[in-house]
Amino acid sequence: MAKGAGTVADKIVEMAQASGIPVTEDRQLIEILSALDLYQEIPYDLYKAVAEILAFVYSISKKP
Repeated sequence: MAKGAGTVADKIVEMAQASGIPVTEDRQLIEILSALDLYQEIPYDLYKAVAEILAFVYSISKKP
């Protein structure tokens, strides 16, 4: 996972796509998570959304 805004975010997406890494976007989730400090606990309301992302990442990391 990576975090960036503006041109940094654009470059992260470009590099991921060039490497064949799936990219998804959820603007509302991005806004909330971006406002959190590093190591700050994820709000309970977002557990399901974050769990779905982590499950997806885990599932694609297990493919050959």
